[in-house]
Amino acid sequence: MSDTASDRIRRRVDRETRVVVGRLAMRSEQLDVARSGAIGSDVTTIENLAARLAGGFLSVVTMTELRRVVSEVVPKTDLGELNSIKTLPGFPSAASSALMRVWRSGIDMREFSGDERIEAILALDGAVRAVLPSGSLPPNDAVRLALARKESANAIFGRVRFRGMTELHAVWRELLSGLLEGGVEVVWDAGTSEVPEWLDPAVRIERVEAMRPAVSAYSCATARHEAVEALRWARKLLSEGVPASDIAIATVSTPEYDDYLHDLARGFEPGLHFVHGVPVARSREGQACAALADIVLRGLSQKRLRRLVALVGYHEGGPFENLNSDWAAALPVTAGLTSVVRWERAFEHMSDGDEIANVMMPVIRLLDGGVDAAEEAGRILFSAKATKLFAITWERALSNGPPESLDGILLRLREAEDKADRTLGLDRVAYMPASDLAACPRGHVRLMGLSSRGWPRNWSEDALIPDHVIPAKRLDPFPLSRVDKSDFITIIQTTRKDLTLSWPRRDMEGRRQGVSSLFDEDVGVLADDLRLAVRNATYLRLHGVPRHAYGESDRLFSRPSEFAATPRGISASTCWKAWRANDLSGYDGLIAANHPAVAAALSNVQSPTSLRRLLRDPQGFVWKYALGFNAPEYEDEPITLDARQFGNIVHGMLQIAVEALEKHGGLVKATDDNIETEVEHAAVAVGMRFEIGQPVPPALIWQASMQKAVNFCVRALKNRFDDLGGQKTFAEVPFGSDRERRTKVPWDIQERFNIPNTNISISGVIDRLDLSSDGRMARAIDYKSGRTPNSLNEIQIDGGKELQRVIYEFAVKALLKKVETVESLLYYPSDIAHAGLSDSASTLSRVSGALNLAKEGLANGISLPGVDAFQSFNDMAFALPANARANYLARKKDAFTEALGPATEIWECE
Repeated sequence: MSDTASDRIRRRVDRETRVVVGRLAMRSEQLDVARSGAIGSDVTTIENLAARLAGGFLSVVTMTELRRVVSEVVPKTDLGELNSIKTLPGFPSAASSALMRVWRSGIDMREFSGDERIEAILALDGAVRAVLPSGSLPPNDAVRLALARKESANAIFGRVRFRGMTELHAVWRELLSGLLEGGVEVVWDAGTSEVPEWLDPAVRIERVEAMRPAVSAYSCATARHEAVEALRWARKLLSEGVPASDIAIATVSTPEYDDYLHDLARGFEPGLHFVHGVPVARSREGQACAALADIVLRGLSQKRLRRLVALVGYHEGGPFENLNSDWAAALPVTAGLTSVVRWERAFEHMSDGDEIANVMMPVIRLLDGGVDAAEEAGRILFSAKATKLFAITWERALSNGPPESLDGILLRLREAEDKADRTLGLDRVAYMPASDLAACPRGHVRLMGLSSRGWPRNWSEDALIPDHVIPAKRLDPFPLSRVDKSDFITIIQTTRKDLTLSWPRRDMEGRRQGVSSLFDEDVGVLADDLRLAVRNATYLRLHGVPRHAYGESDRLFSRPSEFAATPRGISASTCWKAWRANDLSGYDGLIAANHPAVAAALSNVQSPTSLRRLLRDPQGFVWKYALGFNAPEYEDEPITLDARQFGNIVHGMLQIAVEALEKHGGLVKATDDNIETEVEHAAVAVGMRFEIGQPVPPALIWQASMQKAVNFCVRALKNRFDDLGGQKTFAEVPFGSDRERRTKVPWDIQERFNIPNTNISISGVIDRLDLSSDGRMARAIDYKSGRTPNSLNEIQIDGGKELQRVIYEFAVKALLKKVETVESLLYYPSDIAHAGLSDSASTLSRVSGALNLAKEGLANGISLPGVDAFQSFNDMAFALPANARANYLARKKDAFTEALGPATEIWECE
């Protein structure tokens, strides 16, 4: 290389180290260095500067690492007077903050020795230092080692330039002084900010004149409204040709706005960059950790475990690699499975249960350990290479506090918005804390949250080291209120083109609030401009029409006329008007005649339950059996059993008990003791079966419910009725079904038959059937677990509610050709009351006619709500308009009745 070329390169190399604050400022400064071709320049933070000078393989402990270590040592360390609170959620975070404040303040705590609180902090300090990795140092230790090598600083760093800083903690001030003593040229690039009084005269100060951006102010309704207006403002700038990289939205209290902006930004192009990161809970790894936390905190359930397995996945090396993705297909979706025993029983009843249990049961037993097993559960579940990020997130969560507070910790944890994005969002509109914006100015800035309670934030003393122990001015010379004011001044003086201010008129609790006190203080050359802008602030209404919408959803929502012209808007408007009109339309349930879905539902084999819905709520019939609507799923652990669940338990117990009694002489000859014994045995079997397939209440309530069912069954069976002569009793007798495989029944279960004078095929289950030995007499009993009606003997079909008796009687006659006499009873064991049909033939004829009318109505497209739609127990109510009973149904009741015509007459039958 020639001397000329060497000299040229040497002139271009200007060794300089730029010290900045924050990831955004660092990446922005690195981009500036690259664009300017500044060979020999480095960009770093004050912590890395100290670590580099102290030794190449050292680092300054981060807050995240400190929280992890504190969480590890606190349970094992005697903290004196703090022992009583060290197990509380939040203590690791508070202790870490206190320790970091002490280290950064440069205070030698030995001068305060003798105080019990100081002794506790010293004990914590010693325990933490003993566990920290050898290359990870507290700030004060890093500075001490760095100062010992200050003579090498000039060779390592060249000129050191501090940029975007308004202050330094006391421990870093010592480092700055050491750099000067080592012969380093130190430049304090203050920009427009005031120069700290403590700065050594040897430091070269560079300042620029404060900017004079155009200032405007806006009063918004709420924090969410502020977020919406901020995105609209950004969209306006983008439409005017302003580069996205020159637009910033900032506030001091980002948690108040994060969720709003994250949701709103989905419709915002070219996208919004979250400088401070996004909540971990919004990522797949965060959701996997949340699913695990849900189980260890709240216990096992099928829904929770299914969710966890799906999120963890079936990766190689993971706990579920030998599991098929449909492993839970055979499990009843309604089963709560809230204990290890119930899971074991559930797998025992599955054809491939052994293979699944070999994989799942070790995990289930581990998770059953609750919070005590949290750490091991994370290690095992997130062991696959593909779930490495899951494991890291789980470790971060556990290091931020005790497992009992995992819910709150996971909500607070944040991560980089896009870990693969090397631009760090420099090419997008940025949303950030005010401190990041102060360190990395932009040309167009919008500041949110400038309310009396929001900016500046209130100062509070350290949670563990109060002012009377160590004066707050020494421990933390930069309280939040001072930092917020400093950042505000820096931002307004470094914004080049326009500055927009906003504040919410009401806080999250709905309380009114005024504007920030900062506008009444001396904030530099822009003070008068700010006061004038606030006095003339634009009052924005929550539902005002914006000139620039941030996205399509905002445009359509805020401009109803445009939404009304879209197909969806036209449909919604028409539907709303139709619901409120007195006449009927397709929005009420008038459909095409002979609709294939309805025809298919009507051609299916019906049950007494489906026929009741057909008669009393045609629209509910269509929703349930033609469209497949189902009521919302059960809770994992309901407080009580509902009437349907209790009835299922009772019927199951009666079947088992009756079959056992019939094996030993029959029900009619059984003693009361025999009945009680068999019912008790049946309760055990049914209880175990129910726990596998259905959600059950807490143990105490579940035991009480089962005892209630036992008492009910004992009372039901002790009333044996008149002996039919060599009587044989059957329980839960199916008919007309091709899915049942029972053998000990008096007929062919699969034999089909229609209700007389209809083409409706019927199936069902008779609660109890008594047959005489010659097959000529029969008694069909429908058990009722509710209260006995006052007019029990007058009830025949009760407006279409009670169809079982007439259907049971017809089924017995159709399937048992020898039978001559059939007695069909409603039986209420709670009051030992029963009643039969007074005229079964005419009752059946009336039901047949009503079914034909209902079927004809649906075939003609009249799918309207019936009388059952008005009932509080209507399980299809979720598909009706909101508050339908009080408004929609009440308004259209007469129109529904008129349109349904003669099909409604059965509602009046006794």
